[in-house]
Amino acid sequence: MILFFYNLAMLAALVAGSPWWLWRMATTQKYREGLAERLGSVPAPMRQAASERPLIWLHAVSVGEVLAVSRLVGELDRAFPGHRVVVSTTTRTGQALARERFGANRVFYCPLDLPWAVRAYLNALQPRLLILAETEFWPNLLHGCFRRRIPVAVVNARISDRSWPRYQMLRRLWQPILAQLSRVLAQTQTDADRLV
Repeated sequence: MILFFYNLAMLAALVAGSPWWLWRMATTQKYREGLAERLGSVPAPMRQAASERPLIWLHAVSVGEVLAVSRLVGELDRAFPGHRVVVSTTTRTGQALARERFGANRVFYCPLDLPWAVRAYLNALQPRLLILAETEFWPNLLHGCFRRRIPVAVVNARISDRSWPRYQMLRRLWQPILAQLSRVLAQTQTDADRLV
């Protein structure tokens, strides 16, 4: 039920904000880049990779997260040679760095947390594991994984002092979602306590 209201709010925000977004896309290249991927168009290299080997999907939002997971990607490659590790980012700068570090054929823009966009990626990639860097908790993405019994791990997890009051206020939304995470590796004991 909470997910229904979340999606209703997302749709309302999308409709209300569409004039601004359309104007930004018309005037700025960075808002157009990766738009089809964000809306659920899975890139051909990702579809091909998923058809060849089981996938591990790692999501790193931007430059800081890409830097933080760089070693992890190499370790996963070594530990799971039969799997393909693919990396999604949200920002343009994160995308550029991830392509440079991991190769363009294994990097894509993360879909917006819209039910149809998330569903398209989960259907196409069928990941065996989703790894989130820090606190990229998107309800539709998490719900989609949990429904398909795809384990979700969070690495380098944190909840900042600034974000903590919002998490407490939305505790009813987050508790049932976060309770289903398979593994959480927090930055500090305070972060671990907050997540618990």
